[in-house]
Amino acid sequence: MKKMIWPGVSLLLLLALAASLFLNVRLYRYALGFYRQTNQVQLNPLNLERFVNDPIPPADQPLVIFFGDSRAADWPAPDLAAYHFANRAIWGDTTAQLRGRYDPHVRPHSPDILILQAGINDLKAIAVMPHNRANITATTIANLEAIVAAANQQGVVVILTTIFPTGRVPLDLRPIWSDEVDEAVLEVNEAIRGMARPQIILFDTYNLLTDETGATRREYYADMVHLNPAGYARLNEELIKLLPNRTNN
Repeated sequence: MKKMIWPGVSLLLLLALAASLFLNVRLYRYALGFYRQTNQVQLNPLNLERFVNDPIPPADQPLVIFFGDSRAADWPAPDLAAYHFANRAIWGDTTAQLRGRYDPHVRPHSPDILILQAGINDLKAIAVMPHNRANITATTIANLEAIVAAANQQGVVVILTTIFPTGRVPLDLRPIWSDEVDEAVLEVNEAIRGMARPQIILFDTYNLLTDETGATRREYYADMVHLNPAGYARLNEELIKLLPNRTNN
């Protein structure tokens, strides 16, 4: 005599199977994207041709350049006629890549101000390489210091931002994420705060964007590592106050 399978049990099994398939598809797509990105970096680590067809036109106003990873690339310029803004940030860049492309992508333009937001692409590697956390963290700090030093030596004022907080981690990405990443963000941010001096203006974006749990505020959240337009609007409210010799036009 065949055993009866309760309808409720069958439904639970089907739901579990569907959830498993969904998560596996998401993880496969993420892994495929990561694999493509890794190969792209190996083939063209600095992406030096990126801005060949996007020159910065001359202007009478002081030049301000956004420099960094996707968080800087997505950062819209504030509406200030007193400054000329340009963006030389690239999605996925680590601090090592930024350090390598400062000379070709920033130095020739002799900006007056450099806005630097970077570090999360270094630190997220800690989730899959926890044994290398100390080295990754130290290298991130050293690269940020080197970029700032290169800019200062050129006479550029640096608005150095702390690394943005991360948002809630989607279920499908939890297997490849770790709380150690967020702990490392705090560690690097403390080092960034210690870099402030006359030619380096600290912009503590982390404290501006974070909630009481240490995550990105919901009203600023786009995805796990990115901000929505409201988040950037809030950043620009504070950025305007930090720009030296500004005029409101």
